Amino acid sequence: MVKIEEMLVLSCLPIFCSTTEAKSSGVISVPRLVLQTSWDSQVTAYPVSYGSVALKISQDGFVHVLNGANVGNEIVTFTLNGSYVGKIPGWYNFPVDMVIHQANQTLVSAIGAMGDDHSMRFGMVLYNRSGDFYHGFHETDTGLVRPSGLAMLNTTDSKTTVAVCDWNKNETRFVEVDWKAGRVEVLQDILIRVPYPSSVALSRDKFLIVSDVCCEPWHEPLRKISLFNINGNLLTDVKDLPTGERISTPEKVAVDPVGNFLVRDQGLNKTLLFTSDLKYIGYFEELGTPTHIEFYNDQLFTIEENYAGTEETHKVKVYDYIY
Repeated sequence: MVKIEEMLVLSCLPIFCSTTEAKSSGVISVPRLVLQTSWDSQVTAYPVSYGSVALKISQDGFVHVLNGANVGNEIVTFTLNGSYVGKIPGWYNFPVDMVIHQANQTLVSAIGAMGDDHSMRFGMVLYNRSGDFYHGFHETDTGLVRPSGLAMLNTTDSKTTVAVCDWNKNETRFVEVDWKAGRVEVLQDILIRVPYPSSVALSRDKFLIVSDVCCEPWHEPLRKISLFNINGNLLTDVKDLPTGERISTPEKVAVDPVGNFLVRDQGLNKTLLFTSDLKYIGYFEELGTPTHIEFYNDQLFTIEENYAGTEETHKVKVYDYIY
């Protein structure tokens, strides 16, 4: 862990430093990762493959993995060391992201989200406390055309504010989820305009949104990462790195225990690390580009794809995350 006095200098870090320099001068280098355990995230066999796309750790300390595609649509629960607990059906296909309330209710964004009329469209699905379908939300219900990345901001009793990337409308909106009443309402006071947002994360009072789109030449400058304040005002964005590389395919973002941003860039084949002010620190040599990144206490949880010929499997990996 980083000492309190080290945390105070995050906004004025040099771009690179060694581990020794970090300990002696109070600056931060790329943390060291120590693999502790791993396990298969897919517990149901199907004749065709499906993926594990996201994971969240609930307040009671269980790992929930979002699985699916054409088949395999289910949310699977494990203990923190990988023991299988159970699963609930996915009322969706091709899931994208999810958030979990303190009562273990789940909100899922998906390419095919089931609505209350049982139709499948871009949207979100809300689960009740028993893990059953509660309500589905399509564009006609929320105005959100293609919900993608989700991030919880704050929770008061049964209501949570969630940031939702609307990839199709080039917007990120805040919604209020009333878990008890089963409602999702778009809040009108904040609208963040950013091209093709796919993932969002909050560090203190700042949002990092990654823009990812393919495959026209004019799309290339739009693939970048953008930092906003809590009111939705742009603070800065990054396309070019001090290494001479350029942000290529930023697909996921996460926040580590001290508030730094991790960005998975599939095109660079790297997971990049930035300060909360979007100063580049470096990248994780041993990590590659996991499908999903999540933190719980001082550990990093990832979903990683593995290929053996035509066989595709997904694993949860747990690392100690050491500054």
